[in-house]
Amino acid sequence: MRLNNSMRRNTENIKTWREPPKKVDHFWRYYKFHVLGGVAVIALIIYAVSLYIDHREEQARLASLPPVDLSVMYIGEFYMNSDDNKTGTEEQIENALLAQFPDWKRFKVNFTYVAMEAKDQMDMASQQKAMVMLATEKPDIYILDKGTFNWIAPQGAFLSMDDIATGRVKDALQTNAAFKFQTKEDTAEHVYGIDISRSSLIKNIPVLAKDNIIVGIRVTSDKSEKAMAFIERFLAAK
Repeated sequence: MRLNNSMRRNTENIKTWREPPKKVDHFWRYYKFHVLGGVAVIALIIYAVSLYIDHREEQARLASLPPVDLSVMYIGEFYMNSDDNKTGTEEQIENALLAQFPDWKRFKVNFTYVAMEAKDQMDMASQQKAMVMLATEKPDIYILDKGTFNWIAPQGAFLSMDDIATGRVKDALQTNAAFKFQTKEDTAEHVYGIDISRSSLIKNIPVLAKDNIIVGIRVTSDKSEKAMAFIERFLAAK
């Protein structure tokens, strides 16, 4: 009798030990999507907080920098010519430009490669990206190759230099360094770009071009005087 009672108690204990796994299995079966959803929400919150912190840190870093003297967009079939793998493309160009303008404090550069002749999907993607950059970015000056200049000029993106040019830039208006175009709004051709390819300063900038290197001023830029000083500096260096 005692043996039977002992066996019964052991059997009950075994059942008791087995119940928790059954309860866990039951809980996971009915609530696993709730648990996974909760984990996903927590992960999203952590990611959002991380992005916010990174954004605040970047804003604080930018606020500590001096004002931008000139914002520049390189757009065209340009290639980097540098062995420096420690800094990004834009930073390399910014540093190189600052070295040519010691009185200035800061350049902001956007480097956008685009191939006018689409030979493959990558070239087509570069054209699509360039269209987005043109629509969203508002640089003071564009630095372009010949093909890209002819592509953008009809869109009325450039400021006419005819009436604002001074010094060597004004002299260049009458030479083959002047790139003229007639937009739909024009009654005659105007100079919208200046070729700086022959400037000796070009070799100090780690950028290679397919052909001409042309500077155009964005039509809505409020820094046309500094843009002129930029072009003047390159034209002055023979």
